[in-house]
Amino acid sequence: MTNGAPSFSLWLTVAILGITSISIGASAAEYACGTSACIIQQLNSAQPGDRISILPGTYVGVKTATNYNRAGWFSTSRSGTAAAPITLQAADPTNPPVLCGNSNSDAYVFHMVGANYWKVLNIVFRTGAKGVILDQSNNNVLQGIEVYDVGDEGVHFRDASSYNVIADSRVHDTGVGSPGFGEGIYIGSAEGTVYPGTVQQINQACHFNRVTRCELGPNVRAEAVDIKERTRGTLVENCILRTQGLSGVNSADSSINVKGNDVLVRDNQIFGENSPPELLYVFKLYPVFAAGLASGQNATFANNNAVLGARTDVYVLYVQNGLVGKVTNNVRDLPGKMYSGVTQDITPLAKPPAGVIALYDTTADAGVREGDTRNYGLDPLLTIKNSAGSARLALVQFPLSQLTGVNIASATLRLQLKATAATTLNVFSAGTDWEQNKVTWATKPTVGTAAVGSAPLTATSSFVTVNVDVTAYVKQAATGAQLPATLSMAIQESKGKYTDIYSAENAAKMGPRLVIVTA
Repeated sequence: MTNGAPSFSLWLTVAILGITSISIGASAAEYACGTSACIIQQLNSAQPGDRISILPGTYVGVKTATNYNRAGWFSTSRSGTAAAPITLQAADPTNPPVLCGNSNSDAYVFHMVGANYWKVLNIVFRTGAKGVILDQSNNNVLQGIEVYDVGDEGVHFRDASSYNVIADSRVHDTGVGSPGFGEGIYIGSAEGTVYPGTVQQINQACHFNRVTRCELGPNVRAEAVDIKERTRGTLVENCILRTQGLSGVNSADSSINVKGNDVLVRDNQIFGENSPPELLYVFKLYPVFAAGLASGQNATFANNNAVLGARTDVYVLYVQNGLVGKVTNNVRDLPGKMYSGVTQDITPLAKPPAGVIALYDTTADAGVREGDTRNYGLDPLLTIKNSAGSARLALVQFPLSQLTGVNIASATLRLQLKATAATTLNVFSAGTDWEQNKVTWATKPTVGTAAVGSAPLTATSSFVTVNVDVTAYVKQAATGAQLPATLSMAIQESKGKYTDIYSAENAAKMGPRLVIVTA
């Protein structure tokens, strides 16, 4: 959906506050928003079945009171239905819009209050006291979102919010103001939490929420996922958890903290080899003692892979105070502590046949510059520019030998970049005969002439996430059932405009990554 002519035979266009409106049924409509005012208006008036598409750009919200003296930069209390959900989405998923506040110490970036049956797709939320908060909101899907630069937690399913899903999303750089409250994803509320300005206990019944195929971290200052008491049936699966930046404040000493009942944590990859000393446990099963409360019951940890390197002191699972953790097929890369407390081995859980996500950092990345004999393999930025005589090119290489025999559904090159002007980013095949700390323009590998993936870029003042589909190239690289040990790509832009990409050496620890989803 764009501001251009729609592909409907009957249509009506109304230009109000940057809105393009198209009737798609008796009550549902589709809107394209290019201003904050348009977004706010549609959030406040949405009807079941409406689709709100946000054009590329950065949109600063308006701080608005929501409930119990809370406020959101963007907020809604509207609801769809099971048959006709409301959709809030990027008009261009390859160039997601950014919704933000103007301070990471004030208000929530997006506050959903009593809002049911929404789909929130491919949107970046940043710069607020908290990120995306659901209160009394059920049956919602958050997919392809990114949340960062928030004072406290990134995403919170809170106050009787159940049957919600967050999928294919990234949460990082949380707790920038209050590290002890900087959870990546928070399910429920702690015992004793009251509504602001009252003595009434918040409703802790947040049941059957799902966290799937998400990347959490780095710089999530508290737990990547915190599952509170009086919640039931939380599922955390197929996620990438990065522990770099864990603060240890307010008992933040694990990647996933479980206090709820009937929790299943399965098929996750945890990267803690570069974790701070504050990381003591990968998973922690922890009870809360209160009258009539049984917490941490029937929790299962299955098929999880902990990459901890030399951190042999870190427990994969720590079970406290007489609880029993059910375990099967959890592994760590090197010998070290596995379980502390009482655990019960159970029949292995079958791995899901499809949809498993694997994420790879580069084994090498470097920029090369035409006419320059120097090596830039340790630079924090990969700068690209397509200009005869002064071109700059980025090279990246990924390990693929672990995917032997795997059926690939999709492959995506994920970059964090900042473009000085509108251009097109192109990805090309490249030879593997180069070394990060030696390659120069003269010694660069052979680069293909036809792009294997592309994405439009707009000028931005800050680094944003860009995803490039390279599925066909990765599939073609496979020889029978065996992938090569490594795969190289070259990255360039099309219009002679400087574009900076975070390298693996950047302090942000958000270098190029290859995301593989299995079929």
